[in-house]
Amino acid sequence: MRRKFCRFCSEFAATTIKYSGLPLCKKHFVEYLEKRVFKTVKKYRMIQEGERILLGVSGGKDSIALLHILKDLQKELKFEIIPLFIDLGIQLNKYSQLSGEIARKNCEKLGLDLITVKIKNEYGFSLDDVFSKRLKRPICSVCGLIKRYVLNRKAIELSADKVATGHNLNDEASFILQNFINMDIELLSRLSPIQPTFNKLLIGRIKPLFEIYEDEISLYVTFKNLEYIDIACPYAKEASTLQLKNILIQLENIRSGAILTMVRGFHKKLKPILQNKQKIEEEKELTTCKLCGMPTSTEICSFCRLKSKIIKN
Repeated sequence: MRRKFCRFCSEFAATTIKYSGLPLCKKHFVEYLEKRVFKTVKKYRMIQEGERILLGVSGGKDSIALLHILKDLQKELKFEIIPLFIDLGIQLNKYSQLSGEIARKNCEKLGLDLITVKIKNEYGFSLDDVFSKRLKRPICSVCGLIKRYVLNRKAIELSADKVATGHNLNDEASFILQNFINMDIELLSRLSPIQPTFNKLLIGRIKPLFEIYEDEISLYVTFKNLEYIDIACPYAKEASTLQLKNILIQLENIRSGAILTMVRGFHKKLKPILQNKQKIEEEKELTTCKLCGMPTSTEICSFCRLKSKIIKN
């Protein structure tokens, strides 16, 4: 098979963007992906000059890629990056330990100080403790709850303006598909690449990678020789979203660009209709948890209820 040349230079193409047919060498693929992320950040006004951005760095390819991309974007927008690693206490395969070491190495390489939160030390339990109790709630759902809680709490403590996460296009599409299957109109109408700060209790969130395919991120970290945790979380096999992602990949193989078309179409065409039809209870008063002081719509927040179950048992 005849090899293609990069569209922008005389080098052989290292990859071809399937949904556009664009052949690119390693150098120009890296530039291409970074420009797309920069464009997304500017289009949705995700980051303003002078803001403090708390970035959740897990050590995985998505957060590591975002860490390096935001560091480059920092030169133009002049904002502050506060990298944060949440040590969930996963002992199997030394997963949390290795993830933390990789996160720290990448931050040191970029001249950034990594903040580490060990939930076992701060809250008295680890994700392993949660798993051992075999709660009815799926372990990955619990993990997401813990991460959201810690990121929001630390964002408040550190006076961060926004929280950035490494959710990619495949993640976004699986969220849409899962909530569509469940007919959860409220969650669908709330889904957005940028969530504004609400009542100074829920710090705004941004997803700069939400239009970037997962396999593109894999190529990016490979072409840039970035170190990341290349083993799956021991609990990931229980995630229902993995099955949905596999379905979406099959759809992408049938029709290139289908996932991107789906996500863009949802946010541009369907979500505005859902927002008009669904009376989102944003006016519903947020109160504060009587145990920890974090925002909640009930007397005790979900995190504290979880913590109580684990500690009590």
